[in-house]
Amino acid sequence: MKRIIPWILLALMFGSFTSSQAAFVDKLNEDLEGMAEYFRGLKKDTVVVEEVITVTHQQLIDEYRKGNIVAFENKYEDKTLVVTGVVSEVKKVANKYLVTFAKAEPQIHCYFSKEHKDQLLKLLKGTELTVKGERCKLNLTGEIRLKIKDCQIIK
Repeated sequence: MKRIIPWILLALMFGSFTSSQAAFVDKLNEDLEGMAEYFRGLKKDTVVVEEVITVTHQQLIDEYRKGNIVAFENKYEDKTLVVTGVVSEVKKVANKYLVTFAKAEPQIHCYFSKEHKDQLLKLLKGTELTVKGERCKLNLTGEIRLKIKDCQIIK
C-alpha cells in the first residue's frame, strides 16, 4: 500500500490541470512550434559576421591625436580590433596578463587571460605583435589608455 500512494498522488497532481494551466501549456506549445519553424527556415550555413577593425597601434595613436575624442570612441569603443604594434612591456596585473605597445599617448593595453601565459612568456620588448581583442575602451582618467580586453595573439 505504501508504494501505491506516491503514484496515486502523482496521478492526481497531473490529472487535475485547471483550464488556465491547460491554456498556458497550449500557448507554450504554440510558441515552441513557432520557434522550431523559424530555426528550420534558417540556412545551415548562416554565419553572424562581427565587425572587426584592423589597425596598427600607430594609426590608433595618430587618430586619437587628431583631437576628436568623440569620433575616436564612436569608431573603436566596444568593437573587435586586430592591432599590430611593437611590444614595450609584458606584465601580470591581478589575475590577467598585460601587453603594452610602444609608449605613447594613448597607451594601448592588451589584456590576456591566464591561458595565454605560455605564449606571453616568449615575448620580448621590441617584438612586433598582432593581437585580436574585444570590448575596446578609452580610459581618460590618469594616464590615457586604450584598453583592449579578451585578447589573443594572432602572430
